[in-house]
Amino acid sequence: MSELGKATRIPPENFEALKHAEYVVLLYPKLLATSSLIEIGYALALGKEIVIFAKEGERIPLVLSGLSVPLPNVRKYVVPSMKEAARMVRENGSFVLEGGA
Repeated sequence: MSELGKATRIPPENFEALKHAEYVVLLYPKLLATSSLIEIGYALALGKEIVIFAKEGERIPLVLSGLSVPLPNVRKYVVPSMKEAARMVRENGSFVLEGGA
Protein backbone atom coordinates (compact mmCIF):
# COMPACT_ATOMS: atom_id res chain seq x y z
CA MET A 1 0.00 0.00 0.00
CA SER A 2 1.34 3.44 -0.85
CA GLU A 3 1.12 6.71 1.00
CA LEU A 4 -1.95 8.85 0.39
CA GLY A 5 -1.43 10.86 -2.78
CA LYS A 6 1.62 8.82 -3.80
CA ALA A 7 -0.03 5.81 -5.44
CA THR A 8 1.43 4.66 -8.73
CA ARG A 9 -1.66 2.76 -9.85
CA ILE A 10 -5.31 2.38 -8.92
CA PRO A 11 -5.80 -0.81 -6.91
CA PRO A 12 -8.26 -3.16 -8.69
CA GLU A 13 -10.22 -3.51 -5.45
CA ASN A 14 -11.23 0.17 -5.79
CA PHE A 15 -13.13 -0.67 -8.98
CA GLU A 16 -14.66 -3.75 -7.38
CA ALA A 17 -15.83 -1.64 -4.42
CA LEU A 18 -17.40 0.89 -6.81
CA LYS A 19 -19.51 -1.88 -8.35
CA HIS A 20 -21.09 -2.51 -4.95
CA ALA A 21 -21.39 1.10 -3.73
CA GLU A 22 -24.75 2.77 -3.37
CA TYR A 23 -23.18 6.26 -3.34
CA VAL A 24 -19.80 7.54 -4.46
CA VAL A 25 -18.61 10.67 -2.68
CA LEU A 26 -15.72 12.80 -3.92
CA LEU A 27 -14.11 15.40 -1.66
CA TYR A 28 -12.26 17.73 -4.03
CA PRO A 29 -10.50 20.46 -2.02
CA LYS A 30 -8.41 21.92 -4.86
CA LEU A 31 -7.39 21.40 -8.46
CA LEU A 32 -5.12 18.38 -8.53
CA ALA A 33 -4.30 15.32 -10.57
CA THR A 34 -5.84 12.35 -8.82
CA SER A 35 -6.96 8.86 -9.69
CA SER A 36 -10.28 9.65 -8.04
CA LEU A 37 -11.28 11.38 -11.29
CA ILE A 38 -10.90 8.05 -13.11
CA GLU A 39 -12.89 6.36 -10.38
CA ILE A 40 -15.66 8.98 -10.73
CA GLY A 41 -15.72 8.30 -14.47
CA TYR A 42 -16.09 4.60 -13.76
CA ALA A 43 -18.89 5.32 -11.28
CA LEU A 44 -20.62 7.45 -13.93
CA ALA A 45 -20.39 4.57 -16.40
CA LEU A 46 -21.94 2.26 -13.78
CA GLY A 47 -24.79 4.74 -13.20
CA LYS A 48 -23.94 5.19 -9.50
CA GLU A 49 -25.25 8.02 -7.35
CA ILE A 50 -22.39 10.52 -7.17
CA VAL A 51 -21.96 13.39 -4.72
CA ILE A 52 -19.12 15.87 -5.26
CA PHE A 53 -18.01 18.33 -2.61
CA ALA A 54 -15.82 21.08 -4.07
CA LYS A 55 -14.14 23.80 -2.06
CA GLU A 56 -15.52 27.29 -2.65
CA GLY A 57 -13.25 29.43 -4.83
CA GLU A 58 -11.16 26.50 -6.10
CA ARG A 59 -11.09 25.35 -9.71
CA ILE A 60 -12.27 21.85 -10.42
CA PRO A 61 -11.94 19.89 -13.67
CA LEU A 62 -14.37 20.92 -16.38
CA VAL A 63 -15.83 17.43 -16.51
CA LEU A 64 -16.96 17.87 -12.89
CA SER A 65 -17.94 21.53 -12.96
CA GLY A 66 -19.73 21.87 -16.26
CA LEU A 67 -21.25 18.64 -17.41
CA SER A 68 -22.73 19.43 -20.82
CA VAL A 69 -25.78 17.32 -20.01
CA PRO A 70 -27.08 17.49 -16.44
CA LEU A 71 -27.13 14.02 -14.94
CA PRO A 72 -29.79 13.18 -12.35
CA ASN A 73 -27.41 10.88 -10.49
CA VAL A 74 -24.71 13.56 -9.96
CA ARG A 75 -24.94 16.25 -7.29
CA LYS A 76 -22.33 18.89 -6.60
CA TYR A 77 -22.05 21.02 -3.48
CA VAL A 78 -19.69 23.96 -3.17
CA VAL A 79 -18.54 24.26 0.43
CA PRO A 80 -16.21 26.62 2.30
CA SER A 81 -14.16 23.66 3.59
CA MET A 82 -14.04 19.89 3.61
CA LYS A 83 -14.95 20.07 7.31
CA GLU A 84 -18.22 21.67 6.22
CA ALA A 85 -18.79 18.83 3.75
CA ALA A 86 -18.27 16.32 6.56
CA ARG A 87 -20.65 18.27 8.80
CA MET A 88 -23.32 18.30 6.08
CA VAL A 89 -23.15 14.53 5.68
CA ARG A 90 -22.93 13.89 9.42
CA GLU A 91 -25.94 16.09 10.24
CA ASN A 92 -28.08 15.53 7.16
CA GLY A 93 -26.97 12.09 5.92
CA SER A 94 -29.19 10.71 3.20
CA PHE A 95 -30.83 14.11 2.68
CA VAL A 96 -27.50 15.42 1.31
CA LEU A 97 -26.70 12.22 -0.57
CA GLU A 98 -30.09 12.14 -2.24
CA GLY A 99 -29.99 15.77 -3.33
CA GLY A 100 -32.09 17.51 -0.72
CA ALA A 101 -29.57 20.00 0.65
